[in-house]
Amino acid sequence: MPHLIDRTTLDPANTGVTAVTVVAPAAWQAEIYALAALLSGPAGARAGLRRWGVDGIVVEDRGPIRASRRLHRRP
Repeated sequence: MPHLIDRTTLDPANTGVTAVTVVAPAAWQAEIYALAALLSGPAGARAGLRRWGVDGIVVEDRGPIRASRRLHRRP
């Protein structure tokens, strides 16, 4: 469950994304990109990772786990 709170309802933020992990040059950058992706919703998160040129994994509320190309497991 996200640690972000919707200030209008005081409930956890419901963005359609459960978790985001980002690989970036510095930890503070990864944290900022992950937060922005989480708040952008599933499609926005994936688009943001591509636009920002970082790799990451997006776990959606409905189950899909999507990884950027360079993080996909190869056979």
